[in-house]
Amino acid sequence: MQLPFTDSLAALRRFSLRPAARTWWVGAIVAAVAVAAVSSLGVWRWSAQGAAEEANAALRVTSTPPGAIVEVDGRAGALTPADLTLAPGEHRVTVRREGYTDATFRIGAQPGQTGIVTADLWLQKPLAQRLRPTFPGATIANADFLADGRVALSLTLPPGDEQQLWLIDGRGEARRLGPPDARGSLAVTPDGAGVAYLARGEGVRPGGAGLDEVWLSAQDGDWGRRSYALPTASNGEHLIDLSWAPDGKHLLLVSREPRAGGGLRTHLRWLDPSTGEASELTSIPSEVVPSSYTWRPDGQWVAFLARADQATSLCLLGTPSGEFRYLADLGRDDSGPLPFAPLAWAPDGERVVYSAPAQDRSGPPSWLFRGSPPLTLYVADLSGAASRRLTDAPGRSPTWRHDGSIVALDRPRWDGDILLRAVDPTGDARELGPLPVEAAPTYAVRWDVPHAQAIVAVRRTGIVGASGPSYWLVRFRAEGDQ
Repeated sequence: MQLPFTDSLAALRRFSLRPAARTWWVGAIVAAVAVAAVSSLGVWRWSAQGAAEEANAALRVTSTPPGAIVEVDGRAGALTPADLTLAPGEHRVTVRREGYTDATFRIGAQPGQTGIVTADLWLQKPLAQRLRPTFPGATIANADFLADGRVALSLTLPPGDEQQLWLIDGRGEARRLGPPDARGSLAVTPDGAGVAYLARGEGVRPGGAGLDEVWLSAQDGDWGRRSYALPTASNGEHLIDLSWAPDGKHLLLVSREPRAGGGLRTHLRWLDPSTGEASELTSIPSEVVPSSYTWRPDGQWVAFLARADQATSLCLLGTPSGEFRYLADLGRDDSGPLPFAPLAWAPDGERVVYSAPAQDRSGPPSWLFRGSPPLTLYVADLSGAASRRLTDAPGRSPTWRHDGSIVALDRPRWDGDILLRAVDPTGDARELGPLPVEAAPTYAVRWDVPHAQAIVAVRRTGIVGASGPSYWLVRFRAEGDQ
C-alpha cells in the first residue's frame, strides 16, 4: 500500500549519503533565510515603534521660576523643565508651584509634533513698596520703566515749573540724569543713557512765550545740545511733551496751538534727533494727556490718552505712518486723569487689550462709582474691525503676558482691596489675590511684563477734591527668580 505522505526520514537518509563537500551551499541558504527573517522582524519592530511615536505628540514645558509641577488633564507629572508625551487631541495643562499663582493652558496636541508651553508664574503675595521723591517737598509727576527694569521718576519742584529726572535701580539707589535746571518735560532713553527735554529760546534763558526747543543731554548736570526748534513758534504754538520710541532713535513730540476763534489743535510730530528732521503725524482738536504713552515694542504704534469737553479718550497713532484710531471713550468729569493708558499690546503686536465702560451699559454712573466707573475688557486688532468684548467680568488696566494670558485689576467693593484677576482667551476669569497697595477709587497701572513688575498709581477723592496720586512699585517675582 502506498502511504499518503512522503517519508522524510528516508529522504534525509538519502540526502545524508551525499558527499559532504556538496552540502556547503545548503547551509548558506539556511543562514540567509534566517538572517532575512530576523531582519524582517527587526524592520517590523522598528516600523511599529516609529509609527507609535508618530501617533503621539511631544510637549516641552518650562516655567519661570523652574521646579513647578506640571499637571495634564488633572494628573500630576514631572517638574519643569519637563518633556512629556501626550495622546493627540485637546489637553488642559496646569503649571503650579507653592507660593505662586497657577498658570493654565488649553493646548491641541498634534501627532508627531512638539508643542511648547512657557509658564510665567507670579507670586501669590506680591512685594510692594511706595515710591517717594528723592527729597521732601517734591512731587512725582510720572513714573516709568526702562528696558532693563529700572524705574525712572520725573519730579516737579515748587513752585511747579522745575523738573528733574531720577533713575532708581533694583537696590533702591537713585541717580539724577539731565540738565541742571529743566523747565519743561523730560524723557529718558529706553536704556537710560540720555535725556531729551523741552526748553525755551536758547534752552537756558528764563522767560519767553513758551517751550519751543528740544535738547539732548547724556549726563547729569550737562545742558547738552539743541536738536530741534519749532518752525512756527511765533503763532503761539508751543511744545508740551515728548516721549522716546522703543528704538531710542526717535521722539514723539506733542505741541499745542491755540486758534484765533477759540479752541486748539494738538500736533504730534515724529522727530529724528540725530538730524533734527521732524514730520507731522497728525493734528487733533483735543489735548494729549502728558506721559500717557504705551508703545508697541517695535515702535510702529503708540497708544495715548486725549482730553476734550471733560471726556477722556483712548487713541492709537501709527508711527511714522500717521494712521490714527479713535479707540474708545473712557469717562468724563476727571480733569486730571492718571497718566497710564489702560491698554496693552499682545505678544504678536497685532492686537491690543484695553479697558473701557461696557458699551451696552445704559444710564449715567451712580454716585457710588463717580470717578471710577465700572470698566470691562475689550480686544481690538489693527485692521480697523470693531472691538470685541473679552469677558463680562469687570477689569481695568490690563496687560498681555508673554504666555498668552491676560491679567487686569478690579476693586469689587468700594471699601475693599484692589484685586488682580486673570482672564483666559475664552473669557473665563479668576481672581489671583489682592495687591498690597493703598486702595482708592481711582487707580491705574503701568506694566513691565518682562520683569514681572508694575507701577500702580492710586488717587483718593476727598470732600475738597482729588488728592495727588501715590505711586507703588509692585513685584510679582521673588529676588533671584529666573
